[in-house]
Amino acid sequence: MKGSREYQIFHKFINKDKISLADYFFVITQIPFDLIEFFLRNIPGPIGFKMRSFYYKFRLKKVGKNVLIDIGVVFSGHKNIYLDDFCYVDKYCLLNAVSAIEVGKRTHISSFCIIHAGIDSPIKIGKYVGIAANSKIHSSSESIAKNKRMSGPMVPLSQKNLKYLKRNL
Repeated sequence: MKGSREYQIFHKFINKDKISLADYFFVITQIPFDLIEFFLRNIPGPIGFKMRSFYYKFRLKKVGKNVLIDIGVVFSGHKNIYLDDFCYVDKYCLLNAVSAIEVGKRTHISSFCIIHAGIDSPIKIGKYVGIAANSKIHSSSESIAKNKRMSGPMVPLSQKNLKYLKRNL
């Protein structure tokens, strides 16, 4: 199964597969990081920008030079997220990376955006791109098919019909 470790463990749970002791240990080891992010997420001003940028250099796949991560930004699938130099992720965005999310140099993701890279469908946002506020970018979507369900994340993949976006933005 592909995707981040969190995604793999979640799907073991959904599919009623056995969750190993190593999986439980991994989930427990993520708690301190979740708590740190909970507090860092809402520190305002230049100090907050600096602290988030420093912290996420260790958590994300890459954080380039002079990256700004504003308050309320939530990352999921940290090791699949790449932010190039001079990116600005504005207030209250959600980046959910089951597959890779790559954001090019000098790109601005405006407030309240959701970017979701589904399994086997990475998202690559080019250089010098501006994404409007409240935009939603999903690289995969459920679609109607005979004997398949469209019921959200709690349905096993084997019961879904997923369609994937295969292009760069």
